[in-house]
Amino acid sequence: MRRALIPIVLLAACYRPARDSCAIACGTNELCPDGYTCSNTFCALGSATCSPNGGEIDAAVDGVPGDMMPDGTPSPDQCDIPNGTPQSDTPFTNVFGRWFVGVFANDFPAAMLGNDGAGLPAIYVQLGQAFNGPFQVAIDSDANAGIKVDAPRLSPNGTEIFFHRVDVTNAVHAISVSVRGSNTDVWSMPTDLMLVGSASDLSLADPSPPTTTDPRHMIISYGAGSYEELVQIGGIASRQWMTIDHVDNPSFGVQWSGQASLTADAKFLVFRGNSGGLNGAFYVARQPDGHFGGTAQPLLGTTSSVNEPYLAPDCHHLFYSDNTPPFQVHMVTYP
Repeated sequence: MRRALIPIVLLAACYRPARDSCAIACGTNELCPDGYTCSNTFCALGSATCSPNGGEIDAAVDGVPGDMMPDGTPSPDQCDIPNGTPQSDTPFTNVFGRWFVGVFANDFPAAMLGNDGAGLPAIYVQLGQAFNGPFQVAIDSDANAGIKVDAPRLSPNGTEIFFHRVDVTNAVHAISVSVRGSNTDVWSMPTDLMLVGSASDLSLADPSPPTTTDPRHMIISYGAGSYEELVQIGGIASRQWMTIDHVDNPSFGVQWSGQASLTADAKFLVFRGNSGGLNGAFYVARQPDGHFGGTAQPLLGTTSSVNEPYLAPDCHHLFYSDNTPPFQVHMVTYP
């Protein structure tokens, strides 16, 4: 069930670019970000009927991470969704973890969740090693400060990690981001995102990697109950992300199990679904009204071991981890 979004009055105090004020059709006179107009109950790009497209911000699909080589004039990313039987399903040698995200490019940046030496969750990152290591701790939990990390998602150019941060001591949950400098493996102190218009329980929140569109989009899954689509407002470096769609109890013909993300062009929603008691990777397309809909299509054959499926920006490599420890990481290749 979709619900209309409640406008955040305080937004005007910190963000004042030109925006379209939605008509009564949106139900709440909601404010949309620059370049968006109101369409029914959500903010849509341009004509209010097209799905987001726009320019490539990073080098997600041209073979080189964006901080390694200039990407030139922005051009639209297009995802040719896999259609047919996967060519191969290969488990990586000695690569185990959860929430694995790999960017299939010459330098193979990847991030995943594992345990540090103290047995606490830690975010590991590897750059330029073709997914065979070494993985280095980029962001660790802090037992003394009562901080735990979860659900790491690497941006397509390998320079940002979005993740769920838990302040256990104060019972505070947030979606945070850490950034590394060009050609370094040093990551900044995490900063929390400002989620404008979100009213969901962040204790269940799992972020997705951002798209390569302009502006960028992101999915936040709330367990097996709902998801939100967000758009970044204020530019590439902004920490403000605004909810443009909220869906409770998604119904795409299979049981929704969350762990969702968008393809790089924001035109397809990839998620973990349960069909006949088996977990798998599925996708649905963005419809002309801007929402995701239709009957979910499988990305894998019959399997019972899919965790955190993620379709790389080239849309021809799917990553997932097994359902049981030690969580073997796989890469599926499509023709």
